[in-house]
Amino acid sequence: MRGSPSSSQTPAREPRPLPEPGLGIAVINEREGLGDGFSKLHLLRALKRAYPQEKITWIVSESDSPYRVVMAEIAKPYVDRVIVDADIRGPSRSAFRNIRNLPRFSLVIDHRTDTLVIGMTRLAIRTKLYQAASPGFLFCSRRPKGARPKHKLTQLMMLLEAVTGSPPDGSGEIELPAAILQEAAALMPQGPRYVGLAPGASSRTRPWPLQVVHWVGLVPGLAPEPSQVSQVRVAGTVISTSAPA
Repeated sequence: MRGSPSSSQTPAREPRPLPEPGLGIAVINEREGLGDGFSKLHLLRALKRAYPQEKITWIVSESDSPYRVVMAEIAKPYVDRVIVDADIRGPSRSAFRNIRNLPRFSLVIDHRTDTLVIGMTRLAIRTKLYQAASPGFLFCSRRPKGARPKHKLTQLMMLLEAVTGSPPDGSGEIELPAAILQEAAALMPQGPRYVGLAPGASSRTRPWPLQVVHWVGLVPGLAPEPSQVSQVRVAGTVISTSAPA
């Protein structure tokens, strides 16, 4: 099946075993929007392929998670438990206490970057293997080689590679639930192929304005035959009535 946890594009070395296997894996995030959910599927596939017997707990400190709501069915093959609004940001007594109340894990991957928050979490979390995206990969049990990249997903994959000892495989395609496919078929008539661009963000300070992003320039990469694209809309606004040459 495309994108299933057991599928792999290229053979890889057997990952190094976890020091305390069987306790599960936790991934900690500050807050999440829909885009975060889609981008981090790459990490989830890699985790399940590397350690298929480990249950994955997805923890979000300051918000809800798409893996609990709109993406619950998509994340279901990978995530066993979702904890939202966990209030573990700190540094504070309540955040420290909430971290201590979490179960012990075989591996914790923390996607947050604040050094004080990471330092507190490292002291409070119960695990022998803690990986964090902090500057310089500070407080990591197994520090990745090289400088910390800017791209967040690359940071996560480097943290995992330092654990497994070989490049992790997160390749695959998104398997949409049948109910979503049926609903899309009912909303969109047969014939044209529709590609949706949703330039949203988790806060008003983060969206990309139409003037900055060359949305029309995306068409050649999205359409097998760009000349057949009759209209480009972004957030309901028509920005082009024909594909670029």
